[in-house]
Amino acid sequence: MAAEIQIEWSRRILYILVFAAVIFPLVMGWEMSMKVSPHTKGLYDAIEKLEPGDVVILSFDYDASTYVEQFPQSVAIWEHLRRKDARIIAVAFWLQGVPWIENTIREVYGLNKTEPVDELPDYGKKFVNIGWIPGGEVGMARLGENVAGIKEQDNYGNMLKDMPIFEGVKDAHDVKLIVSFSSGTPGAEELLRQIGVPYNVTMGTAVTAVSAPGFYPYYPKYFVGILGGLRGAAEYELLVERKGLGMAGMVAQSFVHGLIIIFIVIGNIQYLLERRRQEEERRRESGGA
Repeated sequence: MAAEIQIEWSRRILYILVFAAVIFPLVMGWEMSMKVSPHTKGLYDAIEKLEPGDVVILSFDYDASTYVEQFPQSVAIWEHLRRKDARIIAVAFWLQGVPWIENTIREVYGLNKTEPVDELPDYGKKFVNIGWIPGGEVGMARLGENVAGIKEQDNYGNMLKDMPIFEGVKDAHDVKLIVSFSSGTPGAEELLRQIGVPYNVTMGTAVTAVSAPGFYPYYPKYFVGILGGLRGAAEYELLVERKGLGMAGMVAQSFVHGLIIIFIVIGNIQYLLERRRQEEERRRESGGA
């Protein structure tokens, strides 16, 4: 009975410590040093080369299941593009990706949930939220053929043809860069096939950590840069000098990993001590017999 109580309290203590290891880095905004990978630096350098007014398409093809990794990626990249004075055309080939366009804009421009996005001074001039484009790869091909005319209205019901952002933009030949926030199909590979290669458009992608190794063979010939998971987001935040959820998440994750390692070591020490105690008891019992 005493052993069961001890195990139960050990579990509770472990949960409390894990909770603290996650919460404190997020609340305190702690940072950690890390080496920026060439895959992350490649995308950063490509955006640094943009001239004011260059057109960039951001494709939000992820949903809530990968929010923790990909939302910080999209915020950091959008912020970088905003500083470079690029024209940002945001689309989603996943219906579930549309809310993350909205959330990214609100995070970058500091809007609350009630302030209209399309009333920002830069809306329709420096950036636009086209919203969902149906059809998967067919929709991607249509976007490449007619960027300005892919839809009549944006995500808020405004007429696209009246927006200055599309001045001089006809098809994908007028686009300088495409960045795909991709967590499945259709995603980065399909955009590469339908727009990147046919129109010779520079492309980068931001993906989950588990899928990043599958994209590395595309670097740097087809994707100039690849952000891999939360680590990629944190690296990009370092490059653009913007604190965000990427760095906070990496610190919290590192704290928890360290805590788990400590508990594994403690658990093994306890096991070895208990085994030695049991062996000594058996020897005493056999000697007494």
